[in-house]
Amino acid sequence: MSEAIYLLIGNSQDNTLQWYDPARAEDDRIQSGSLHDLVAGLDERPVIALVDSSCLRLSSVALPARNQAQLRRAVPYALEESLAGDVDDFHFALGRTQGEQTPVAVIQREMINHWKDQFDQEGITLLFMMPDLLSVPYQPRCWSVLGVDERLLFRTGEYSGFIADRETPGFMLETALQGTPENQRPEALFLYGDASMSHPLRSSAEEQGLEVLAGSNGEQPALALMASEATGGPCINLLQGEFATTPSLQERVRPWRPAIVAATLWLAFTVGAELFDYWRLQSENQQLQQRISSLYRKALPDSRMVNPKVQMERTLESLKRKLDGGEGVLQLLAVAGVPLSEETGVEVMGISYHDSRLDMDLAADNLQEIEEIRKAVAENDLLAVALHSASTRNNRARGKITLKVKDQ
Repeated sequence: MSEAIYLLIGNSQDNTLQWYDPARAEDDRIQSGSLHDLVAGLDERPVIALVDSSCLRLSSVALPARNQAQLRRAVPYALEESLAGDVDDFHFALGRTQGEQTPVAVIQREMINHWKDQFDQEGITLLFMMPDLLSVPYQPRCWSVLGVDERLLFRTGEYSGFIADRETPGFMLETALQGTPENQRPEALFLYGDASMSHPLRSSAEEQGLEVLAGSNGEQPALALMASEATGGPCINLLQGEFATTPSLQERVRPWRPAIVAATLWLAFTVGAELFDYWRLQSENQQLQQRISSLYRKALPDSRMVNPKVQMERTLESLKRKLDGGEGVLQLLAVAGVPLSEETGVEVMGISYHDSRLDMDLAADNLQEIEEIRKAVAENDLLAVALHSASTRNNRARGKITLKVKDQ
């Protein structure tokens, strides 16, 4: 997420705001100006608002609620008698329950609505809204003080504290200590920012027996220190319930962006590879179809191609039936071929096959050789063999032998 800008908001009577921009140069991070000036430097970054704690009340309740929803419904009525107004006029934001105690920040709805309307009108994304008192560094079993403008912010616990003006810090400290049980008195008072320059505060703390210590990084400007501590420790986000912010689609997607990019690249590669394979197979299929068509036209030139596979299978089956068994031309040729190969003076001048009958036109030196061929073939009892058209011409004998399987 882009670095947020930390904005102080509260009871200021003018329109001057103060904010901390961690993206700027270190000596230029604290800015001031109008809301329009803030928007000009946002660059779509979110805002964390630190609310002047004098605008709200920090309290706690002990309720036996079983879940957050029950607790949220019960808290307003538990604090109703302590409110100066109708309970429906107030917004109650809950902190993290500790044991039986649940910290609560109470603020007028009208005030928080006013701020949200201003931010919405300017298109500002409000990420978090918290009491500025809870951005003061917290030290267990100690109190901390931070000077912010004309105020001194006293943090006395994880979710507790009070505000004093700079004119009476010692009186406010003494009053607060007097109302603190002995077992909860602080062991020391940490001073941050220009609070360390308050001699009345230091003197009063020492008179009350508190050790006065300088807080770490206490030399930082107050707003810079608050920005570094905000949301890092115990705090209460005022944007709860009806005021809860819904992250934009872009903000919800941002953490998943690397995974989405990787998945998109993988998907694009996979789809691209599938499309390439599809195109290649389509191209090969077209080439095969062309080859099939060409072979079909050569094998069956008088037949129209509809389903070449089925048509070729049927044609081959028909040929096979004609060639299988005793009537086959191949078997007749095989029988006649043996004596023909032994009679070197006999020539085959022509062969024809029709209606299961094989006719061989033979030429020899004399008719006796042709007759010998007939006798040799006739030795096969399954065949009917006959000699036709025997003649002699130019000292050369010609004869036609017919072979046919005998009827069973």
